[in-house]
Amino acid sequence: MSADLPMTPHAQKRLRQRGIRAEVLECLVAYGHRQHDHAQCEIVYFDSKAIQRVQREIGAQTSQVIHENRDVYAVLNSDGHIVTTGHRYRRILRDKSQSNYRSRPRRSFRAIQAYRAVSASNVLVSSEWVSAAA
Repeated sequence: MSADLPMTPHAQKRLRQRGIRAEVLECLVAYGHRQHDHAQCEIVYFDSKAIQRVQREIGAQTSQVIHENRDVYAVLNSDGHIVTTGHRYRRILRDKSQSNYRSRPRRSFRAIQAYRAVSASNVLVSSEWVSAAA
């Protein structure tokens, strides 16, 4: 494997078992999307933006190899060492912790007032809606 990628013996064993090439792992660590797992580790994987960045910066031939191996992921500890690697068979869910969650307002105050004004101007007369202005 590459000397500039520090990894645990477990990660080296998993690389061999799962047939992940060193160049794919190097691109993954350099260009992959990083997501914290709240256990002092990071999950690094290829998303569509990472694959586009590889195509733009490296070239077509290497990006084809990356595109074929887009399901590869790696887990890095807090020191930056690769703990394990593998192939994804499920989606990696995005972080939904309270710090990253923002609730959107459903309607603005003006929109609610406009709705109330329109509904108040209409009157139900014998199962037919009639405008109060008429």
